[in-house]
Amino acid sequence: MLVKYATLHGAALIQQGAFPAAAAVFAKHGTAPQNVGMYRRLAKEILSAEDDGDAKGGSLMQLRMMLHRVVVGLRQSGNDADTAEFERLLWIVQLTAAKALAISQGRSDATRKVSVALLRYIRETPADKAFYEAGMACKAHQDLNMAFVFLNRFLDICEAIEDHDTSSTTLDNSDFAETEIPFDFPLPDKQFLSDGDREKVRDFVLELSMNDKVQQALNRSELEAVFKEADGVREAVLRGGRAPGSNLELYEIVREAVNQVS
Repeated sequence: MLVKYATLHGAALIQQGAFPAAAAVFAKHGTAPQNVGMYRRLAKEILSAEDDGDAKGGSLMQLRMMLHRVVVGLRQSGNDADTAEFERLLWIVQLTAAKALAISQGRSDATRKVSVALLRYIRETPADKAFYEAGMACKAHQDLNMAFVFLNRFLDICEAIEDHDTSSTTLDNSDFAETEIPFDFPLPDKQFLSDGDREKVRDFVLELSMNDKVQQALNRSELEAVFKEADGVREAVLRGGRAPGSNLELYEIVREAVNQVS
């Protein structure tokens, strides 16, 4: 009965655009497997917003707690397809939380790796935001080659949004061909950054393009290494141990984030 009233209350909050409040209701009072469409929308809306950190009571924390309930309920119901989808969504949110944690602790390498790892999930998260944050994380870590490629892709996506394109298939994908970064993903309805902030990115990319020391190409071996490391960390966290050869810093950050709600 409590879940029934929570569903009605949460649905009303969603209609009002109060997405974090709705997630908080479901996180506290429970979820039901038949309402996966509602939870899917909440995840999309909160992941599309600007990060508010992961403090107790923040929207990201509430979303993680809600998705954890959803996954537990779906596993019990035996719905394998929805379970796999929401396990993936929960992992995306856990990585997003790990990124916020790494930023708060000043760990630039872990921030860079998590931000790059999140690029594999741009079908579920806003692509412009993902490429911008990956590019800026690479910039902060002085990885200017990767920063150039990711921020250049960010600008391409921004232009496509301005042209009211709905799919990435119109974009040149040569930089990311044969990588795990999807080439076919939905374009956001609105820009993540303001006009002024996008102009700052354009200026920085132009500056890098005139720097002879910056290679304007994706380091595929480095990209694959980051993805492989992230997979090892996920496997280790899920089984409760440390993966052989995995980066200890990255593992500790992700494990700490996961343990906050598990």
